Amino acid sequence: MKKVLSRIFSAILYSFFIILIFVVSNSIYCAVNKKVPSYFGYSVLRIVSNSMAPTIKAGDFIIVKKVPKSELKVSDIITFYSSDPALRGAPNTHRIVEIKNKKIIKKGDANKYADRYSVDFDRVIGKYQSKFGIKIIGEVFKNKGVFITVFILPLVIFMILEVIEIAKLMMSISRYKKE
Repeated sequence: MKKVLSRIFSAILYSFFIILIFVVSNSIYCAVNKKVPSYFGYSVLRIVSNSMAPTIKAGDFIIVKKVPKSELKVSDIITFYSSDPALRGAPNTHRIVEIKNKKIIKKGDANKYADRYSVDFDRVIGKYQSKFGIKIIGEVFKNKGVFITVFILPLVIFMILEVIEIAKLMMSISRYKKE
């Protein structure tokens, strides 16, 4: 029974490790290419300004879903790669106020006027689905010491333990072959 539980636990750890490697690799790839990571069509973003207040406030995390352009309509909240030269293509989240000539006109709820630059459908990252205002998550990702302690250190310890297990297995195989 102990062996079965050990194998189940190992399988769970291996699965977690593989998923973690995938997520970290995809995140690094997206960061290098200045893209928003997406998993199964969903992305999680942290809002940095109050341009969408009171609906979405600075510090909130939002979930956006990639949708076909035919599903986008006036009053939808979208996240897109900004055409504003001042934002240099950074992701931005605003509400659609008009769609004309295959361009999306958008505006932050807290802003007086529509954005100066429209956006093409192909620059839309996704449509707003929900938010979660757990600011502690943002603090974890902002504080490198906490991030290392919570994520990196356990990963390193896990990898060291796995190397030790592999070494033990190799020594066991070596002893078995000598016998």
